[in-house]
Amino acid sequence: MYYYAMSDIHGYLDILQETMKQIDLRNSENKLFLLGDYIDYGPQSFETLSFIHTLTKQYPHQVITLKGNHEEYFLDWFHAPIPNSHWFEPNTIQTFLATNQLEEVTNLYRQDRYQANVFAAKLVQENHKELTNWLRGLPLYYETPDQIFVHAGIDEEAEDLWKFGTPDEYFTQKYPATQGYFLKDIIAGHIGTCNLRQDKSCYEVYWDKKSHYYIDGATHFSGFIPILKYDTTTKQYSSFRKEKTNWKEYMLR
Repeated sequence: MYYYAMSDIHGYLDILQETMKQIDLRNSENKLFLLGDYIDYGPQSFETLSFIHTLTKQYPHQVITLKGNHEEYFLDWFHAPIPNSHWFEPNTIQTFLATNQLEEVTNLYRQDRYQANVFAAKLVQENHKELTNWLRGLPLYYETPDQIFVHAGIDEEAEDLWKFGTPDEYFTQKYPATQGYFLKDIIAGHIGTCNLRQDKSCYEVYWDKKSHYYIDGATHFSGFIPILKYDTTTKQYSSFRKEKTNWKEYMLR
């Protein structure tokens, strides 16, 4: 049985679909963990979110989706539309609107930015009620016997009481990254692996050689989504490198 994990897709559906070819969900015991930040930056925020939602319905016991900080910002925007909100950028909210709706919102935006945001939020929720309700219900973490999957991190100082000692904002926004040993392996996104390495040319999975695996490949810069793979039998981790059109699996040691 294998666990796969990806994070920080940020509206790049084409890259996600290509990367998904390395994920084996034909075995009903295998699981895919998606750690949040599915939207913003890329040109296909709605399409990406819709694709992931469909995956969860197709593989309800295999695909586990968590909430990231960008999903939280998106949901907050529904309740408090801000006149100068960055959510009115083309790569996010506009992908959720039909062409005629976008024209109407754009015209209103020129006159009253606040009302345009209120109207756009109303349209998105009306158009995509099932999708937004699903998004609201996404969990903040998922625990296995060996790992904690989370978007950003947990309060590790709380040790075995981390579930109770971690503030909600830590799960999705914790910064900076924690390294070292913990009770279980921490699998997280949120912070670009190139930043952790201090190497702007490398976006592969970052392992601190102890208990932390970070998998945010800064897709909007790299055009690459790292995959972390875990063999539940051997308890070893691996990942994949893309070399031209070929993918090669390698062990993390």
